[in-house]
Amino acid sequence: MNALLKAGYAENFEYASTTGNGVMKSFRKLTEQGEAFGVNKASRGHPFKTEAKFYGETFPQLLDVVVEQLKKEVGELLTK
Repeated sequence: MNALLKAGYAENFEYASTTGNGVMKSFRKLTEQGEAFGVNKASRGHPFKTEAKFYGETFPQLLDVVVEQLKKEVGELLTK
């Protein structure tokens, strides 16, 4: 999910803890662009929190996005 986050296909979403202690928590969800590869499905126990569920038919293209992002990151590391 980190590669999708860096490539703009996912985003961090923050929310206040449901325990009322004021702590901020976060989860990752697919952006509109990322929803080409899957859907944000409601998580059990937290209706506002979602989990990415990816489509089998677009999974090869999703892997291409991840591989290209990782290549970019490796290239940046090698030029330092």
